[in-house]
Amino acid sequence: MPALPMTPLPAFAQLTRLLVHSDSAAALLGRLHEHLLEASGGVASLVVHLDPTTAHVRASSACKVDYLPLEPWAALPSEQAAVARALSSGRLVPLEFSPNSRAGQLLGTPAGLVVPLGGPEEGCGVVLVGFASPGVVPDDEDRVLAMAAAFVLALERARLRRAGELRREVEAVVNAFRGDTLSRSDVNRSLAAVCRTCARVFVAARATAWLHDRDARGLLLVASSEGGHGPQFARVAVVDSISLAAASFRHGPPELASQGGRAEGAPALLIPLRGQRRALGVLELEGVHVEPGDETQVIEAATTLGRQLAAALENVLLFHQVVRAERELAGLMDSLDDLVVICDAELRVVRGTRAFASRAGVLTADLPGRELRDLFGEELESRLHGVAAADSARVPALETEGTMLGSTFTVQANPLDCNHGQPSGLVIILREVTDAD
Repeated sequence: MPALPMTPLPAFAQLTRLLVHSDSAAALLGRLHEHLLEASGGVASLVVHLDPTTAHVRASSACKVDYLPLEPWAALPSEQAAVARALSSGRLVPLEFSPNSRAGQLLGTPAGLVVPLGGPEEGCGVVLVGFASPGVVPDDEDRVLAMAAAFVLALERARLRRAGELRREVEAVVNAFRGDTLSRSDVNRSLAAVCRTCARVFVAARATAWLHDRDARGLLLVASSEGGHGPQFARVAVVDSISLAAASFRHGPPELASQGGRAEGAPALLIPLRGQRRALGVLELEGVHVEPGDETQVIEAATTLGRQLAAALENVLLFHQVVRAERELAGLMDSLDDLVVICDAELRVVRGTRAFASRAGVLTADLPGRELRDLFGEELESRLHGVAAADSARVPALETEGTMLGSTFTVQANPLDCNHGQPSGLVIILREVTDAD
């Protein structure tokens, strides 16, 4: 059977293969720009997104344009009207650029064509195609609109890929913080690592971590992505009306906020850190670059980051508080000359003073875990057991006298409360009865 002649794939088939198999969003959009210019007859193209609230335009990709600005700019009224007409009608709309038009300057042409990408509710934006002379309309409008549909698919695919990558990065940030704080006592250094990673993940100029100082009623800057550069120490009052971090701490959910009241600047991403017991602080990211249409997924990722990071941070802070309290208790017990012993509800020794251990003839380190009956005898142990098993809110301190450790002592036993209202142990103070008594 003779071999069939090889024929080039139709342009539509090539475009389909490109949409399915391209791994690079930038390369895919670049090829789509080329196909659109070929279909429309234009000389340059620019994908822009108009914010109807601020009337500012942001560019996301371009072809045959010398400079692609990252910052938004104010759209002229004629451009706003042309974009709105194209999105509402789903048709191509010709446009003449005024001399001070930023879009016309970027395209380098006096006229253009507004190609809608979806409808006004989809928020995909438009493609501005530049023409060397005004009044030019492509002969095959359907072909141009078909290319616009390919742009919509490519932009949506890129958005979903960015969303997936952002979720994975957020999970990695929290896991790294949990692992880091397990092996490091300095929480601030662990938060500095979080700041550096978040600045990269959210494409921010700077990230800072603020922790709540309840005693001072303020927020303390404890970590930054800049390391030794930039301000490393600052404090603001929780009620500060200028600080974005203070406002976020008071008001709640993550948000993208304009910095300095300028709509054209890169926004700040503010992520409150709220634990189960109390508000812990704020993670502030300045100068965040958000791709047009990605605002919702950035807020969703920030919400997940804030919730999980706050839970991990609260656990670490609580653990450090327990360790600090344990050390303070140990120091206090070691400084007492009285015979004091603390036991649990089962009347096993938890901790005792050095004076008690010396009188009992054991090392202080050997006291924990000892049964009280081994130290006090069964008679006194049975009386103490009744106090430990009763409702600590209703049973007063037990005062009794007994012979133990080779002498006669007065014994005062005070029940220990716990969060569930059940007794958790006793604090026992012994005073030796002397002949003078």
